[in-house]
Amino acid sequence: MTAIQAPRITWIRFLEMDFPENDVIYELIDGIIMQRSSPNPIHQRVVRKISALFEKAIESHQPGEFFPAPLDVFLGEFTCVQPDLVFVLEIHRNIIHETRGIVGAPDLVVEVLSTGTAKRDRLEKKELYQQFGVQEYWIVDPLLRTLEIYTLVEGRYTLHAFLENEETAQSAVLGGMTCALDDLLP
Repeated sequence: MTAIQAPRITWIRFLEMDFPENDVIYELIDGIIMQRSSPNPIHQRVVRKISALFEKAIESHQPGEFFPAPLDVFLGEFTCVQPDLVFVLEIHRNIIHETRGIVGAPDLVVEVLSTGTAKRDRLEKKELYQQFGVQEYWIVDPLLRTLEIYTLVEGRYTLHAFLENEETAQSAVLGGMTCALDDLLP
């Protein structure tokens, strides 16, 4: 991702802007417009597999709704991001705005790392999600074949699980749902 140099703006102004129709995704992080290229096939396969896992979780473990990107998630006045997947518990349904996106912190966010996004997902976005109260944050690395699950404890992320190889973990937000790394990666 590269930053477009401009004065800090609000997400309301960001939504009013016209961007070229190309394979670039634009996000607003702390008032600065960031761009990144569209995801590759490996990335999209992982998102598809996680989507299927979440669909099963909704049916059997936890009522709510998940959304794959692209969907705007508005965090505070100066941030509009498009996580790879977001999950909102039924009891927090009020943050889903049918014509705008998610206004507030989803309960769970998933970012699938790509070469161009790894640093931002691990540092900037992790800090943002922590700051705005996302209860659970997954970082999936398809190349290293790992999954990190962070949960919010007293306002700070703690590592809930680190999966590699054939390990399995249980989601704190999706009560009772377990996932094996093999279920997520192609």
